[in-house]
Amino acid sequence: RVAEMVESEPDPEWQTKSEGKLAIVMELVANPRPQGQGGVRAPDELVPDQNWDRRTGIQEVYNVHGELRAFLQTMDRNIKERTMESTIPQFGWMNAHDWLYMLPLHVVRHTKQIAKVQADPNYPAREPVTTDSEASPIVSDEELEVLIADIDNAQDTLMGLITGVSEEQWYFH
Repeated sequence: RVAEMVESEPDPEWQTKSEGKLAIVMELVANPRPQGQGGVRAPDELVPDQNWDRRTGIQEVYNVHGELRAFLQTMDRNIKERTMESTIPQFGWMNAHDWLYMLPLHVVRHTKQIAKVQADPNYPAREPVTTDSEASPIVSDEELEVLIADIDNAQDTLMGLITGVSEEQWYFH
């Protein structure tokens, strides 16, 4: 939706139409109700219909995150005056900046839901982690965390180097 909005004509009434919407988005999207669902229901076209296994789910999260990050780094920054009416009645007209905020808030909501599920006393226990004295071909949780942190740091360093590069600099060899 934001990609469509970026390509649309600026809305001269953007400020009036979207005033106060970010606060509404922050309250309703990030805070699940006691039954676990968020304060708003996603439109049908955004409700996932896949039943992924753990591996596919994690891969999809990283794929989408990479696409999103590339979009954010390269999009036209003049997005607040691009508006669209939401099918979610509580939101009405919103600007593209407010739409983008739904993404991290959505993650916050699901993180809260996952934490609630994991706090259930019937939640399955993790398999015990092997110690260094027990040789295992399996990468431990700790080793994986270090590896992921190193990869994330390397990616952040790379992104830091290239995001400020102009078009002319990009093609310099």
